[in-house]
Amino acid sequence: MTRAKTIAILAVLVISILAGCVRAPEPVPVENLPPETYLFINPVNDTTDTVGGKQVMRWWGNDPDGEVVGYYIAVDDTSEWIWTTSTETTIIFRSESTAVIHRFFAKAVDNEGAQDPTPAFVVIPTVSTPPTIEFVYGTQPPDTTFPIATFYWEAHDDDGDETITGYLWRLDTDPEGEWHFIPAETSFVTIRNIEPGERTFVVKAIDETGVISTDSACYTWYVKPAQGHLLVVDDSDEPADDRFYLDIIEQMGVEYSIWKLDVRVPYSPYDIDGVINEMGFDVIVWFTGTEFSRFWNEHSGYSLVQSLERFLDNGHKLLLISEATAMTVGDTIEELDALLRLLHVDTLTLREAPFLLPTQSVYSVNPNYPDSLSVSELLRRFEGFEPDSLAEAIYRLPDNFEGQPAVGLRYPANSENAQLVFFSVALRKLNRNNQIATVFNYILFNEFGLGR
Repeated sequence: MTRAKTIAILAVLVISILAGCVRAPEPVPVENLPPETYLFINPVNDTTDTVGGKQVMRWWGNDPDGEVVGYYIAVDDTSEWIWTTSTETTIIFRSESTAVIHRFFAKAVDNEGAQDPTPAFVVIPTVSTPPTIEFVYGTQPPDTTFPIATFYWEAHDDDGDETITGYLWRLDTDPEGEWHFIPAETSFVTIRNIEPGERTFVVKAIDETGVISTDSACYTWYVKPAQGHLLVVDDSDEPADDRFYLDIIEQMGVEYSIWKLDVRVPYSPYDIDGVINEMGFDVIVWFTGTEFSRFWNEHSGYSLVQSLERFLDNGHKLLLISEATAMTVGDTIEELDALLRLLHVDTLTLREAPFLLPTQSVYSVNPNYPDSLSVSELLRRFEGFEPDSLAEAIYRLPDNFEGQPAVGLRYPANSENAQLVFFSVALRKLNRNNQIATVFNYILFNEFGLGR
């Protein structure tokens, strides 16, 4: 090989090596593209069509060069965004009876933290129908009560009763503007220690959008204080009964409270128990009419018996005068049994013949009571009974009545003092010899130990 040829080859090699050492160009960075956000409803700019305040909002996002990892959402105020990884939420928009304009925003966020610069949004004109509310028929307290009252109501909403979240109530004695809240699951309230005087109770319903019922349920009644340790229950529609028994008690000089059952005992068992067991009474005198008694009714039967049982279990005393006990119990034998157990009566029979004539008497079988009580008014209908083993008879019918059933008992038997005295005949009609005042005095002061 000639020298010239060798030099040429070496030159080519050097050039090739030098060419291979040239630096590669720098890569051009690719900018991250932000995600896009979409709503499952089209944006609305027309505010003439309205919707309810409770709305389910749904959205989704797409990222052209990565993935969506979450979303920011906002309602009305885009300065306060809420982070979520969900694509759905239920929102309760504030609503009124006229349209309120709301806006909902959503923006997607990708895996590099980029946010949708143009959030999706929708205009939502909401309107809510106010709920309605009224008292449950027949449940209002009587027009005069002791310092306890229970109110029951029912509410409805055209947007769905399930949208009602609770109730606001107040008494006129509450500070101005103060309302008490009750959750929707409870549609009644029992108010205790009510200030005596004319009182007004108001209750409103409120739904989940914050709309309050336009019309309230309102009830005005009179509250009287409980006085003394003796409660007299006037359960008779006969004016002669009122005058007779109350005159005797007035002459005894004891302080007492009167509970007049004009139509029925209160609907609420809480009110019944509150009067019997929460007013500080030690003795109850309960007298009924001849043909009818409210001692038992469809609403309060067991409740009343249970309250009186608790009253007696707490060591208090009961005098019941009723010739209509069995006629006004419930429809089942269990209801009658519950009442008879309370009164310690083993068997009880309605007597319609023979009559007790004004020439006859009932006779004492207890030496501490007057020997006889003479009939002062024809007794056409009354009840005879036999006490159970824990009680003892006080008075029995004359011998022309088979078996001479009892018409009066005391419990417990063979005790120095009684806790319960029951007469199944109207004492007012056994007063020809003016002995009933003596009987009352003995029962209340000696048997029951009532203080003057």
